[in-house]
Amino acid sequence: MATRRTFLQIGLSRTFAGDHEQLCSSALVYDALRAWRQDNAHTRMHG
Repeated sequence: MATRRTFLQIGLSRTFAGDHEQLCSSALVYDALRAWRQDNAHTRMHG
């Protein structure tokens, strides 16, 4: 997953000029990925 994070960080840094904008956007992206991962983990355990 570290490689995926690196791609996300590079993409966000190229999209947003300011650190604050990048931080807010990356938090949203990482929260969405974490929620997806938790849902997937639950499905694999119980599905």
